[in-house]
Amino acid sequence: MEALLKKIFIVDDDVDVIESMEIPLSANGFKVISTTDTSKVLEIMGKEKPDLVFLDVIFPGNSTAGFELCREIKSHQSYKNTPVIILSAINQQFKMAFSSQIKTYDWLPAELFLEKPLDVELLLTIVNHFQKTGNLRYKDPR
Repeated sequence: MEALLKKIFIVDDDVDVIESMEIPLSANGFKVISTTDTSKVLEIMGKEKPDLVFLDVIFPGNSTAGFELCREIKSHQSYKNTPVIILSAINQQFKMAFSSQIKTYDWLPAELFLEKPLDVELLLTIVNHFQKTGNLRYKDPR
């Protein structure tokens, strides 16, 4: 499948983070959809049908909104197979260990956990790997 057919949905309260991801992804032929509004995520997913979701954890007024949204996405019949990547700086704020090296988190059905700030090269490597293989079984060589 061509990159132009891949839609990537970024959900983050920080527009600078969205822009820092959107620019290189768009330049590489991906269609990027984004929102800072967690209440609109399922509605946007229904309209846009993204192939991949990047989801922040902490949003103003709700420090677990991303976790809740991930569970909601994965429990929804129409979206349960849509891969979700948690992208957050929560580890810096709460000293929690999230890593792409950890195999599973049974309590949260995300495919990958990546730490902010996300290196552009790593972002493109992961997205291109997903595009080629259809999965997110990616091992960060760092």
